[in-house]
Amino acid sequence: MSIDSGDPLERMTPAELVGLVRTLIGEVTRLRAENEKVTGAFAKLRVEHQAVKDELARLKKLPPRPPQRPSGMDKAADRPDSQVNAPKGGRSTRRPDRATRAMMRLSFRTCF
Repeated sequence: MSIDSGDPLERMTPAELVGLVRTLIGEVTRLRAENEKVTGAFAKLRVEHQAVKDELARLKKLPPRPPQRPSGMDKAADRPDSQVNAPKGGRSTRRPDRATRAMMRLSFRTCF
């Protein structure tokens, strides 16, 4: 690397870099706090919007919304890894194949 590098960060002293990092950490902290405020306001607006939709449906004499049930994706995300890789139930692997079942039926019919 040469002294006349085009990257301004390489020309900064360690003290200047520490100051820059502190400034960036402060900016990230400020943005996180602002994001939390906006997220809270958005959640309140979503609840208010749903209440207005329900009121409008009531005034139009529409049927009420069905109760909202969890989708099941939450259950899948909460399962421990041991259950994720566990074999699922189903047909037994010891079940005779089609040819064997046909032979068993023929032999059963000939006995009676």
